[in-house]
Amino acid sequence: MSDPIMFIPRMVEPKGINKQAIPNRDKIREYCFDDEHDVRVEEQPLIIEHPLLLYPGSGCDIFHPLLHVEQLFPSLQKITFHFIDQDNYLAMIKTMLDDVGVHFAQDKQQLQFWWHDLFVTLHFQIANAFSLTLPKHHIYFEKSFTIMKEEFCPEFDERVLDALHEKGIIISDSDHSETFHTKREGKKIQFI
Repeated sequence: MSDPIMFIPRMVEPKGINKQAIPNRDKIREYCFDDEHDVRVEEQPLIIEHPLLLYPGSGCDIFHPLLHVEQLFPSLQKITFHFIDQDNYLAMIKTMLDDVGVHFAQDKQQLQFWWHDLFVTLHFQIANAFSLTLPKHHIYFEKSFTIMKEEFCPEFDERVLDALHEKGIIISDSDHSETFHTKREGKKIQFI
């Protein structure tokens, strides 16, 4: 059984972008439950060189999308993450990146950093995802979000599909909703 994971942000000054600042895998494990760190997914083809990953209700969960992208698209060189949450978790994300040895640059609600050979731009938007027009995206990522969708915005999956590019990818820790399966309107979507 895993020990509880405590998130305590601290003041972290950006050190600038440094490709040689490699993430420490042992430190990353401290931020994940035992069964969450070792992501085992098959490599997937991606038809775009610089995809946008949308993650509503992200909280401070920076490592799960990074670990998934790293496994799914090992040859990818550049990605933009668009995190949306009602609370500002950017200070915690900065703390977590600093704890594992990743250097980053910051401009307001945006961070840029290297994750091994992947250049990441992270936009953190403080908002209620259910009341937004979702940005066009290539990868939709969700974790522990199904209950929120069902309770507060049952049509959210349709909105996700409307904003998902053709041949987009949905990464979810829940069974994929009926909407995702029945209302794709001919889009060639991969479910992971």
